[in-house]
Amino acid sequence: MPELNQTQAEENEDRAGRPSPLGPSSGVVIVCCSVLGIALLIGSIRAMQLQLSTPRVASNIASLGDSLANLTGTSMSVLEDPHASSRHLRMLADKAELLALGDESGEALCLSWRLRVEALRRDPNESPLLLELAARAGSASFRHCDAAGVTPASIAAALDSVAQYALNNAPYDMSTLRVAGVMLLQKGHRQEGLKALNTYLTFATQVPPGFEDQLLSSLSAPSELLDLVPARFPQVIRWSDRILSLGDAGLLEVLTEFQKRSVDESARAVLRGELPLHVHGQRLFSLLSRAASDEVRSTIDRELVAYFSLSGNAAGRELFAERAPLRRVPIVTAFLPGDTRVQKTALAQWVSEKASVALDSYFNTVGFFVPEGSKPKVILLQSHERSRMDPQTLQLLRSSDNQIWEEVAVVSRRQFDVERRTFLMLTPQVWGYPYWKLHFKSPQRNNTFTNDAGLLLQVYGG
Repeated sequence: MPELNQTQAEENEDRAGRPSPLGPSSGVVIVCCSVLGIALLIGSIRAMQLQLSTPRVASNIASLGDSLANLTGTSMSVLEDPHASSRHLRMLADKAELLALGDESGEALCLSWRLRVEALRRDPNESPLLLELAARAGSASFRHCDAAGVTPASIAAALDSVAQYALNNAPYDMSTLRVAGVMLLQKGHRQEGLKALNTYLTFATQVPPGFEDQLLSSLSAPSELLDLVPARFPQVIRWSDRILSLGDAGLLEVLTEFQKRSVDESARAVLRGELPLHVHGQRLFSLLSRAASDEVRSTIDRELVAYFSLSGNAAGRELFAERAPLRRVPIVTAFLPGDTRVQKTALAQWVSEKASVALDSYFNTVGFFVPEGSKPKVILLQSHERSRMDPQTLQLLRSSDNQIWEEVAVVSRRQFDVERRTFLMLTPQVWGYPYWKLHFKSPQRNNTFTNDAGLLLQVYGG
């Protein structure tokens, strides 16, 4: 951020010399001069510092009534006052737009337009004000308005130049970056628009509701996501949640690369000494449950091996070193609470990955179906929090028809307590069957080994 502030200060020093798209103080010159017919011929502006408005003008605004006639009279007085500030002109413009709700003649809106144009003429470096005009230029309600030659049509015809001027004038103003970036995208200037929005999404602490969806719908191709959103935390978490909820195949494919870049950037921040190691670990676990693909999961596993090596956690290093090269086997999960006839009951209550299940409670069973052609090796159980469940209380059963079940020997039961979670890795003596049950063979109701079904039970293989 120190570099950002220094750059902004340098930009601010040059503002007085920049031409305004509203032209010189004596009039407005807007000329279509490019091949596309949408550029502005920007004249010079007066560079004098404007004084604050007099107490008399401020008093007039404060005591203003609700009638359009009163507003018009006061506005004319303020427009004629050379010391009135752009802030007071904008206040009057806002009030005019409120009165426009009951004005069928359109006079209130055109008064608002004239006030905003004059406000910008008095403060030509105010990029948000310029963009306010640009936003209104696209509305049919303002189409008949004219302020000394500045019309909505003339602004709308040069939105790209207006947006670029605003960005040059206020390169680190959040609202300017957001609005101007969208305008540039709409006018076909993809590279400039994506760059502005990337900067906005890097530094903005709050994003307007629905803005992510607006940006996603404006992408010309899913690959533009990599230019739009900075590959870093916490942005990757917010955007992963949104894209995963949409289920768009193209975006999901790009999300894999986006998440991998974010993991790499976080790791580099640790090496540069810019990020505490424990924060990096928290980030990895937060993204692990949102992995867009098994490729991302494997990438995070390898990074967790490095993380646990640096933090001195042997259990974590061993767990993720063993899982990283394996592939996750797709399964369908079932949950049978109180499965007291475990060798006879069929798996019928199939659940979604988001369903909350408890394994260590009154003869509960978590079952799964393995598709034909899969090559499973190990079963990995994960609790949401540290669990007190004894691994020996679990019974593993298999079936070829989901009717008759037989117990299978488990050759390895390993427990890993990692980052306030408990992991159990089970290695069956044999595989080769489609239906499987993990059964808690106890009447106790502990409820310490709980999680979403998709996290509680996973199968990995070659």
